[in-house]
Amino acid sequence: MPVSAPLTGRRLPPFYCPIESLVHPRADRIERRAIAWLDASGIFANDVDRAWNIASHATEFSCRVAPHGEEEPLFLFAIWNHWMFALDDVRLDTGSPAARHLDIVDLGFRMTRCVEAPRSGMLGTGPVAAALDDLVARTRALTTPVQFQRLAEA
Repeated sequence: MPVSAPLTGRRLPPFYCPIESLVHPRADRIERRAIAWLDASGIFANDVDRAWNIASHATEFSCRVAPHGEEEPLFLFAIWNHWMFALDDVRLDTGSPAARHLDIVDLGFRMTRCVEAPRSGMLGTGPVAAALDDLVARTRALTTPVQFQRLAEA
């Protein structure tokens, strides 16, 4: 994936890193699938929110974390990341800082319950909650019971 120009007009100077920068060879395909999932989920209130989410490069991040990973788990990781960024924008980027802290704690408990008990309604009934239910179902299908339990407990 090409590196986009920085929004600030400045580039950071290069720095030494002994680890070669790799990205999964199917990153473009995974990104197309992730965007299709996002669009189908209906989680964005408008095109601006959608554009900001895609501009987060959550799929590229995911594909750099596991450049040799299997495509399905990597796709799942990418859509989890996109969903979390969307959730942050919708639920946590509004209100006073004090209210946001309380919202983060409350949201954490609600999300944990949604992972433990899909369709529990702890996030309401809107598209964000439905997308989480889909993520949980996909994760449960792709992981072992022990792996899923570790996720739920984490």
